[in-house]
Amino acid sequence: MEKMTEDARAPQISPRQWTGLCSLAGGYFIALLDLTIINLAVPSLTKDLGATTAQVFWTVNSYGLILALTIIPSGRLGDRFDHRRMFLSGTIILAAASVLCGVSASATMLIAGRFLQGLGAGILVPQTLTLIGLTFPEEARGRAVGIWGSIAGTASIIGPLIGGVLIDRLSWRGVFFITIPIAVLAVALGLRGLPRGESRTVRFDLGGTLLAALALVALLYSCLQGPHAGWEPFAFRSRCSPCLHSWCMNVMSTPTVQCFHAPFGRILGSPPLRCSGWSLRSASSP
Repeated sequence: MEKMTEDARAPQISPRQWTGLCSLAGGYFIALLDLTIINLAVPSLTKDLGATTAQVFWTVNSYGLILALTIIPSGRLGDRFDHRRMFLSGTIILAAASVLCGVSASATMLIAGRFLQGLGAGILVPQTLTLIGLTFPEEARGRAVGIWGSIAGTASIIGPLIGGVLIDRLSWRGVFFITIPIAVLAVALGLRGLPRGESRTVRFDLGGTLLAALALVALLYSCLQGPHAGWEPFAFRSRCSPCLHSWCMNVMSTPTVQCFHAPFGRILGSPPLRCSGWSLRSASSP
């Protein structure tokens, strides 16, 4: 009797809510799948496209770089332009970029496709949890998040397994084409099951976003291209990092940058990092 009472109190999920949840889980699934599925394809694409070591690094890491850069501003854009629209747009961009990667005839074309994949993933990922909150009432939200997380979280585990099977049976191009039907299904289910939101005016930190993007791209470029350009890693690190640190602190202290309220400005100006910067400068001085 008590069990029946608990079942009656359990929140009921409607078919439309299930449809929306499957769409969100599918989009998040392919976003995480493309992050890991390419790892086993590196030897094959290197042989077929004649990619250099630096090009292979960009192929693998460009996706995660763009994903990290766009995931925070995309959440704010979802508040501005409707989370449902942003989720569907990101899924479509990810699917189109997967086609570009699958038909790539050169390493440069493949890298461009991976950048677009990261952009699509960065647009769709931050919308998923927000849309769950809009789709489900508070008493059913925990159950929906658990289902969404369990389905989508398997992508990071089975990604290398699926990649190995596709490379063995087809070719490295199959690791990109596998995401297309899942993306199409996610868009179709999203059009049917996801609620429309209201657009509202929000503040967008354009200055902080651009500074973070420039810093991460410059750091990744120096790490990937430095060895091929003949840079000496130890000398570059010991002499340039204190200067870079001091430059960042000076830039963050200017009124022009402070007006953007960049979130990492307070971190760069914190006493521990100031002390570490001066210590590095003293250590690198002759």
